[in-house]
Amino acid sequence: MAFFDRLRTALRKYEDGVHEVGDAVDAKSLKAAERRIGRSLPTGLSDLYRSFDGIRLFCETYTIWGTDGISSSDLDDGLIAIGEGPEGLLFVDKKGIVFLREEAGDSILAGTTLERFLDAVLAREALLVDREGEFKEVFEPTGEIDLKVRAKRAQVAIKLDGGAALWHFDAAETALESGEAEAAEAALERALKADEHATAAWAFLGALRRLRDAQDAEDCFVRSAAGGLAEVRAERLAEAARLALERGDERARRSHADSSRKYDETLAERFFEEAQSLRKNGDDEGALSRAALSSALDPNGEATALLDELRRRRKLPVLK
Repeated sequence: MAFFDRLRTALRKYEDGVHEVGDAVDAKSLKAAERRIGRSLPTGLSDLYRSFDGIRLFCETYTIWGTDGISSSDLDDGLIAIGEGPEGLLFVDKKGIVFLREEAGDSILAGTTLERFLDAVLAREALLVDREGEFKEVFEPTGEIDLKVRAKRAQVAIKLDGGAALWHFDAAETALESGEAEAAEAALERALKADEHATAAWAFLGALRRLRDAQDAEDCFVRSAAGGLAEVRAERLAEAARLALERGDERARRSHADSSRKYDETLAERFFEEAQSLRKNGDDEGALSRAALSSALDPNGEATALLDELRRRRKLPVLK
């Protein structure tokens, strides 16, 4: 268990209270935990418990629960819920691969092993927090972490666990914010190579490709609808319907719209209401986008007339 010796060494660099660890768990307690959740613990997780009955890193920013806190996934997908971080809940599968499930319901591969995941977390957070547990000077006046620091955090994690899709997704976000759309797209492709079921990455990729290749973007949004909460899936399928409408493919538009309604029957109406509100507040571009989504779901609805009006207004010359 050399890794956990390394973990102990890493944690000793910080003052008391920055991190907390539980006592080691014996074999009997591990068996009891397995009986309680109805699943065997993967090797990486059981090894961790033989060293620590749960860990809390960086003042509980990341937590791996003790044996009494873990549970079978509520989605009955064979995963074990083991902890949580700022982005969502943490799970492991039977091989010990770590997944993050975000608030929107999307899951993404966050660690090829629990060991590598914790290595990446420790290295990333060390760029933000000093040995006393205080934040370093890494924040912009807006309160956001400096973009260069965020990019470095992604690259540090990729270096330690390049097979984890989550860190490539983070790299894509920082690249796009830096104005590097091609780099963002390349990072998303690496994320999806690591985890082809990373539905949030498919949605992100679809948004990047929509102006260049409507068919490809449409396919990305369809793939992204395989995960997430029902309302999230409905919106992604609405995006696919809009792209099909723009391509002039009525059959595909109808198929995506029908699939969207299975997740949320009221979405077209809500998009129309949002479009009206945005228009009232002077945001014609936002209103046009929402009206287009509503119209793609229901071409015979009120949104189509609003969409035509907004498009006509966009083409009117500006008087000076």
